[in-house]
Amino acid sequence: MRGLVLIALFASACSFSPGYTGGRGSSDAMPDGPPAITVGFGSATTLTDENAGTEQVRVILSKPAEEAISVAFAVTGGTANRPNDYLLTDGTLTFAIGDVEKTIDIMVGPDAMAEPDETIELTLSNPTGGAALGLAMHTVTISANVLPRVTFSAPTSSGDEPNDPTIMAMLDVASPLITSVEVNVMAGAGTTATGGTDYMLTTTTVTFNPNETSKPVVLDVLPDTMDEPNEDITLELVNPVNILVGTQGTTKHTINDEDAAETVQFTTAATPVREGMSMVNVEVSLVEVSGKSFNLPFSVDGSSTATMGAGNDFTVVTASPLAFPAGTATATIQIAINDDAVIEQIAETIVLTLGNPMPMPNATVGANNSHTVTINDNDVACGGPKATNFELCFPTPAAAATVSGMFDTDTSMMCAAAAPLSGWTGGPNSCFVVATDITVNATTVVGSRPLVLFATGSITVADNLDVSSHQASGTVTGPGANPSACGTYSTAPGVASTDGSGGGAGGTFRTQGGNGGTGNGSGANGGLPIAINSVPTVLRGGCPGQRGADGVSGGGNNGGLGGNGGGALYLVAGDTITITSGKTINASGGGGTALANPDSGHYAGGGGGGSGGMIVLFANTFAVSGAQLMTNGGGGSAGADDNSIGGSGNDPSTTSPTQGGSGGSGSGAGGSGGRGFGSTTAVANGGTGNSSNEAGGGGGGGGGYIASNKTLTGATISTGDLDP
Repeated sequence: MRGLVLIALFASACSFSPGYTGGRGSSDAMPDGPPAITVGFGSATTLTDENAGTEQVRVILSKPAEEAISVAFAVTGGTANRPNDYLLTDGTLTFAIGDVEKTIDIMVGPDAMAEPDETIELTLSNPTGGAALGLAMHTVTISANVLPRVTFSAPTSSGDEPNDPTIMAMLDVASPLITSVEVNVMAGAGTTATGGTDYMLTTTTVTFNPNETSKPVVLDVLPDTMDEPNEDITLELVNPVNILVGTQGTTKHTINDEDAAETVQFTTAATPVREGMSMVNVEVSLVEVSGKSFNLPFSVDGSSTATMGAGNDFTVVTASPLAFPAGTATATIQIAINDDAVIEQIAETIVLTLGNPMPMPNATVGANNSHTVTINDNDVACGGPKATNFELCFPTPAAAATVSGMFDTDTSMMCAAAAPLSGWTGGPNSCFVVATDITVNATTVVGSRPLVLFATGSITVADNLDVSSHQASGTVTGPGANPSACGTYSTAPGVASTDGSGGGAGGTFRTQGGNGGTGNGSGANGGLPIAINSVPTVLRGGCPGQRGADGVSGGGNNGGLGGNGGGALYLVAGDTITITSGKTINASGGGGTALANPDSGHYAGGGGGGSGGMIVLFANTFAVSGAQLMTNGGGGSAGADDNSIGGSGNDPSTTSPTQGGSGGSGSGAGGSGGRGFGSTTAVANGGTGNSSNEAGGGGGGGGGYIASNKTLTGATISTGDLDP
């Protein structure tokens, strides 16, 4: 080394992240207490040998410099000879703002002399910039022997997930000593994989026993299902003991991703909104989160019926394409829904479609690639089953309503206040009560028109709602009862000249009415009921019972009257229909009436009972536990004889909601009325005149129709179940 005459100083800088925001202040005076920043050696000792070339000794700050800091260094002792064994000039290290580390570079050179280990003692002094001294002394030991070099076996490796690589740590020559080196994962750009998620470094220290020259470094690659870019793991060898790190002190392993591209699509297929709703968010989501970034174009499809643009139905706020950074699960398309004063009965649609992700390999579009936003006009309120005769639309109501007392569908001003918009085919000439919320107190409804209660909010039936018909001389008829759809009876009861006449048949709706009873006279057959109609497609009431045959005296028209059919009722609520527990909605038919008397109606047949009517309910939710719904048939009246008239048939009783009205008593007893559709109880036929002068009784009325869009949990239903 005696030929070495140059003295060199090498200093390199490391910059700290610019996001650091600490500060000591601008004063040069040292504050009381511990110093704000220290400068010192990174370690107390360094081991090297004559073949090391340049040995770097680290000098570090305790935190990034906030202003320029300097510190002097000098050789203050040791057994090595300068310049024979090494080259180093005493000097000063300067740290710029943001720096945290500098190095003192010592050039160590070989010689041909046999000599023991030698040392170089370094000392730091005179810090500036407000820094204080940390570790001020450092000893470099130059080994008398050439130390083994430890390196990785290869600079790079790669493999598919989750295959583990084969990485070896190697000594260039065997050592008689136990040696070791630590293995670290290099932070920063050299490593893009995530520890614990993508890999586990099992080997953190490699120990070589005497004469060993290779050891494995275990790196476990972990499996996952995320589609992501290939990822790197860079390992470095640090802190060697009795050896030195050679030129290949790092190695990089690349994990090749094998997962398929993730699927992106609309989270749902449709979104209903109200016109004037300021903003609607349509979500697009990945089935599984992706580790790759992509952009997703979208567009408004030409099949949309709403008009896009300022001043029209809507505007799309979010620009296409949607950005999906890596790790993002969802993105949102925002659409502004505009308001107008135009009544648009038919809802308008915005159809969104997804294009191909860019770049294509990073994601694929799923099956749910279209989304429909339906704009419901806030100037129009619609309810009932869509695209059926029973769907209703009205101008949006602004006030609540209360129905109570005697309500006539022909004369009530509440009926005249609203008419459905085009499209209603659920029944001609009905009475419509339209409000935000409707409360029904104790109410009896009459009139020739069915009753429809329509609420955008809720309907509460707080007391009994009676739309039934009654046998009391036929004066109380349910709304919309006895429509023309009932038809006429094809077989009238026979009339006897000297003995009892035949009874009238019961009315038919969803179950058939009973046969009229046969009179005792020759040819005095009872009337036969009309056949069962199909499931009704319009709102209508029940059918009347047939009138009994006249007796032999009194000028005719003295047979028992048939009962009227039950009324028709349709309740539509945007929210909830509530029927108070213990209260009843009754649309039953009336009992047949015996109008004859002994003087004018000898031998007259009894009248048939009227059929039950129709109740239809449609709402989002129902609260009907403990309530009753009835559409039972009325009982037929009894036939007369030569001494007395028959008894009238009875109306169905609300105390027995699952039973029809009982027949009248007399010579030819009237038949009992039936329950509605689904009943297992047969409708009774009229009684037969069993002896001379006795007329037949009227048949019982058939059951009516009850339907709802949802199960009426906890309610008692006369039909035993809801009609389809």
